[in-house]
Parts: sequence; C-alpha cells; structure tokens
Amino acid sequence: IRYRHWPDDAWPFAFDVHQIIEVKPTSLAIQLVLTNRHDAPQPAGLGWQMAFARPEGTRATFSCRERWDLEPTTRMPSGKVAVSKVSGAIDSLELDHTYEGWGGALRVNSPSHALRLHSSLDRLAISTKTGATVLRAGPVSHAPDAFHMASPTANGLEVLPPEASIEAWTRLDVRR
Repeated sequence: IRYRHWPDDAWPFAFDVHQIIEVKPTSLAIQLVLTNRHDAPQPAGLGWQMAFARPEGTRATFSCRERWDLEPTTRMPSGKVAVSKVSGAIDSLELDHTYEGWGGALRVNSPSHALRLHSSLDRLAISTKTGATVLRAGPVSHAPDAFHMASPTANGLEVLPPEASIEAWTRLDVRR
C-alpha cells in the first residue's frame, strides 16, 4: 500500500509512506516506511493501532519501563510513572496509556485465542474500557502528543532530513 502526501493545510510537508502487509494463516507481518519528500527536514513518527476482540476472561501481559499518565480533562500527557510490568485480567487493569521502554512483546490470552504482538518500536499504546468487547493496542515510535512537548525528539519523534526514511515493523501471531 502506497500513499504520497503533498503539503496542505493539515500537514505542510511532502512525504511518501508505504506499508507492506504479509498475511499467513496464523500471523500478520507489517512493515511501514516513511520517506521525507520535502525540501526541508520534517518531524516524523510511526505506529499502528489494532483492535482485538476481548471476550470475558481475557488477560494481557507486557513489560515496560514507565507509563505516560493523561490529564483527565484534556487527555494530554501529564507525566510518567515507573512501571516494570503490566499483567492481569483486562477488566482489572487500568489501560488507557502509552508505555515507554516496552519490551517489544504484548501477550493477550483469552478463552478462545492467544495473541502475541511484537515490534521494532519501543513504545506501546494500549486502551480499553471496562466491559468493552475490544482491546486497542499498537506499537508507536513516540510519546502521545510528542509534537507539542518541549522536546519532541527526546520523546521519540525524529527530525527527518530531505529524502531520508524511517521504518518499523510489527508482527502478530495468533494461536487458537
């Protein structure tokens, strides 16, 4: 899948992005490459958000270093809290955060299936609501709203020179 963006009011930089998707009976592999086609450097980041069924009894496990807390009203990042591991029944977990220093593997186990999400990115955005039927999760390259932080590059955004590219991959393995 390829997309070429020309500068507009929403994003003032030109770029190309292509995504390669490989589907097999028990896995999904995705590679994403973004190339700056503008004549000046531009900020760039990558990531995915996936939705997974989460029947009753679903559990999630992943390791990390810290979690971004969100300000309740604006939902913007308000600071980090040290966390080394998240594990348990999804309904008992507080999941509406981006985690830094993610170990690169998320395990989701339910009565009907087991998922393992791997990625080259070191942050994981994950959210769900109590009683919801869907878990949203995906690897990301940067903190939430990193564009508006005092130091976007310290929070994962890259400054991509003209004609330079960044890339990432993710893989989902499914077992029934």
